[in-house]
Amino acid sequence: MGFGFLPLCPGESATLWGINGVYGHRCEDTMGFLEQVKKNSNKQSTYFQSERNSDASARQLAAESIQTAMRELNAYLFVLVERLNRHPPDALISYQVEGCNGLSNLKQSNFELSVDNENCIRLCCLRYVYRRENDISFYRPNKAAGERQQQYLWNHKLKFKSRRAADDRWIFDLESFVPVEFEFRVDIEKFDIKLNVLNHEMLGLVSYTYDCEDINSLFLEELAKYILRKPSRFHALSGNVVPDDTLAKIRRQLAQRKAEREQELGEDSGFLDATRNRRKGLFKSLFRK
Repeated sequence: MGFGFLPLCPGESATLWGINGVYGHRCEDTMGFLEQVKKNSNKQSTYFQSERNSDASARQLAAESIQTAMRELNAYLFVLVERLNRHPPDALISYQVEGCNGLSNLKQSNFELSVDNENCIRLCCLRYVYRRENDISFYRPNKAAGERQQQYLWNHKLKFKSRRAADDRWIFDLESFVPVEFEFRVDIEKFDIKLNVLNHEMLGLVSYTYDCEDINSLFLEELAKYILRKPSRFHALSGNVVPDDTLAKIRRQLAQRKAEREQELGEDSGFLDATRNRRKGLFKSLFRK
């Protein structure tokens, strides 16, 4: 079946015709229908514009909340860094390092705080180091083990020198130095705050995610305790709650692994003690009375 339109003349009504008869309606009905469509379209446009305005307002409010949280974080860490640089903590810390007996008797120092833009903070990073005066030397039995050791140390940003001995062993001189980073970064798509922690409790990277409401005075106080290796609720506030019996089991497993590694190194690598004099200094307690 085909359809056609009669010519529309001024003052005439138009009729939609089919080949075998009339299937349409008059022009007045058509114009009324189009007018209704136009009204509905205007209503929809107004609705969508209202939704867009509402969404923009919500995003603006979220952005302001994020900035408030980042500014409070930056202000708190700024004061903490100043205090720690005046009175460095005196706690002695140890790290397990694969391939050797690890680093022990390290102290925190050289606290630094940086932001990408003080007017609109998207990145806030706290850095410091654990170090001691005496470094260590050890060797790996062959080239393959030496190359794996190199990659491992690079991945954890440790400082070392290596050389290949005549008998194919690889000798490593490892500085008693561990860099630590707490990097807070704003995720502008999800409107949350990511925290990446490097080499704090152990070598490696751990990540956390927070809403802006999570960055409050309680969190900041517990964060400071966590940084100083004091008992804290940092993990609980970060959504990581580990039962005490699980923690005890992990500690036993770590102690067993450490003993096995030390035995292996004693048989395999012939661990050597080598000391070098480094910068000397006195470390004072963070909290003086």
